[in-house]
Amino acid sequence: MMMSKKVIWLHRVLFSADVLMLAASLVFFLIKWSSLPDEIGVHFDGSGAFDVVDSKIFGFYPHVVGGLFIAGIAVADRLVRKKNTGLKLTERGELLFRSELLLNLDVVLFISSTVFTLWSRSVALQVPLNTALVVGCMEVPFLIVVLGIIVQVVTCRRHRLKTEKKERTGTMHRVSRLAAWMLTVSGIVVLIACWAMESLKDRKLYFGNFDAYLDMRLLLVPQAMAVAAVAVSEIVSVRAVKADKPALVLLADRLKLLCGLFFFLVESES
Repeated sequence: MMMSKKVIWLHRVLFSADVLMLAASLVFFLIKWSSLPDEIGVHFDGSGAFDVVDSKIFGFYPHVVGGLFIAGIAVADRLVRKKNTGLKLTERGELLFRSELLLNLDVVLFISSTVFTLWSRSVALQVPLNTALVVGCMEVPFLIVVLGIIVQVVTCRRHRLKTEKKERTGTMHRVSRLAAWMLTVSGIVVLIACWAMESLKDRKLYFGNFDAYLDMRLLLVPQAMAVAAVAVSEIVSVRAVKADKPALVLLADRLKLLCGLFFFLVESES
């Protein structure tokens, strides 16, 4: 049973809008490139004011990280469209769940693309980041994501198979593994980018979570914890798959995904 053409069309419109939004911010930054000084503000503190001034090459940071998000969501979208989830659902329930998940991923991508677009705009114009606007742009999409998750849970409960057993394809397991490692690798990219900034080599780094300037080497702590946590969860997941313990596989995958997301957000906030 194929996914509805209307759902596919809506997905393509939303995904294209997200990509075009970030692409437009890149074009705008390139237009402003020649008028910018060699060193510009590239990062913001909690109030939206610049807290890092460095080479303007780092103005591409939001486009690089935003591009990684787009690539990750694109891979996840393809898996959702082409593969069954492996959940014990009726054929209609499986189709509904995948359709809801596909559109929910598009909304998640919209949130990240909006944040990085506003970030890039402030860097290109060298004006403080309007944090109120950022939060305002995230409120409705975030609510949609939460409602989407609730709808997916309801779909699973209403369309769960009671007597038949569907063969598990492991698609959700593969998606969780891919997302966790992509987030971890993205965190490493953030770490490398911070380490390469000339303006950070002779002073402390601002940690947004603590609202204080601390030794930049402390940035290694969350990254080391992220790699360790994801690696341990990966080992548990692999052994659980071999032992045919789906509940343990699900738990390990969720922990791995949460660890990757949590530590990436911790580093991005720094």
